[in-house]
Amino acid sequence: MKGTAMSGHLVLLAYGTQGDIDPYLVLGRELHARGHHVRVVTPDRYAGAVERAGLEQWSFGLDVESLLVQADWQTWKQGGRQQQADGTKEFLRYVLADMPERLGEIDAACAGAAAILSPSWGGMSHFGADSRGIPAAFLQLQPWEPSATYPNLMLSPDRSLPGPLNRATHRVAAQAHWHLIRKHINDWRHERYGLEPLPWRYSRSGSAPVLCGFSRHIVTPSPDWGSNVAVTGNWFDDDEPKWTPPQALTDYLAAGATPIFVGFGSWLPANAAGLYELVVDAARQAGVRAVVQVDPETAADPHTFGDDIYAIGFVPYRWMFERVAAVVHHGGAGTTALAVRAGVPNVVCPFFADQNFWASRVAAIHAGPKPIPVQKLTADRLAEAVRTAVSDKTISATVAGLGAAMREERGAAVAGDVLDEWLRSECGVLE
Repeated sequence: MKGTAMSGHLVLLAYGTQGDIDPYLVLGRELHARGHHVRVVTPDRYAGAVERAGLEQWSFGLDVESLLVQADWQTWKQGGRQQQADGTKEFLRYVLADMPERLGEIDAACAGAAAILSPSWGGMSHFGADSRGIPAAFLQLQPWEPSATYPNLMLSPDRSLPGPLNRATHRVAAQAHWHLIRKHINDWRHERYGLEPLPWRYSRSGSAPVLCGFSRHIVTPSPDWGSNVAVTGNWFDDDEPKWTPPQALTDYLAAGATPIFVGFGSWLPANAAGLYELVVDAARQAGVRAVVQVDPETAADPHTFGDDIYAIGFVPYRWMFERVAAVVHHGGAGTTALAVRAGVPNVVCPFFADQNFWASRVAAIHAGPKPIPVQKLTADRLAEAVRTAVSDKTISATVAGLGAAMREERGAAVAGDVLDEWLRSECGVLE
């Protein structure tokens, strides 16, 4: 169902890593095609991508990618949960120190807006920019919605609990998050608009639309999610530009058995020589060829690790995953979905937070072997997981079926239908 926008623009808040930004831009482009003017609040590093999508970029100062490059491989390997906790604290300090400026950026973007489309976890828009009384819908790339089926992904990302405890983790996490930012939000609201402080207990309107940009074939919708929660399927770009691979890669792919792919996306650590050595050792132990995603300097020589390993920098994951026997990755939401959608086995080595959840889901739906947390990653363990991924016929058949089903989904179009109906019936901004 498509409509014609009458007045006001839509503000789409898009912050996180590249894997977070890409699906938001796909959704934004779908809304733009339906006649909406979409303003994307995002760091300047993504300005070019926003412009290519035909949308308006509004500068936002919280750049998550710049924080990730500060952790090197040895820190990730040796730090474990304490390193992750310390990293989370550092991230929160970074966010809180500049929160008035960030809220000001969001608020300015929302002037005259018809509606706000906001991440529903970790964001600040629905605490601050809604001071203007603008209706908001919420976007999820992970299942943050409270339920008895899935725990909060920050508190128990890889282990489900009994139903009441799962629901309790969401209340605890939401309240803890609100406790950290409440004073900053209230001070800003009072200074900017003279508003009364929001109460100490966190709450969110139960009727606001919640659009879940993931596949029901990976995350089964929880029976206790309300009618306002729509699991639309992933927001993928089915019309992405054709990519021409370098001739050296084409030659490598044609020269022998189908390789595996190994890549950790935005989570590729600095000083990653130790990680590269581990991956190459594991591939050779497993008896497979491998395309390994590396930093640009290392990628300058595709055969820096030998003729059996191809080192590459940028490569479109969708293109690459369709040409490999298995994918070894970090468990990002988008990477996991693309790998399952391609119908190839996944070997997941999660670093942090929701990556552990996606790793557990891959194992639960039999799309790959048991995950290996990066702190426990060794060449021997990775080699064994790769051997299982490429030889287990049950995994291969299962993930092929899941991939076929996911390729039938049209997540952005479904999300656009839901939003158009909401804008028409609840916001009065469509004819």
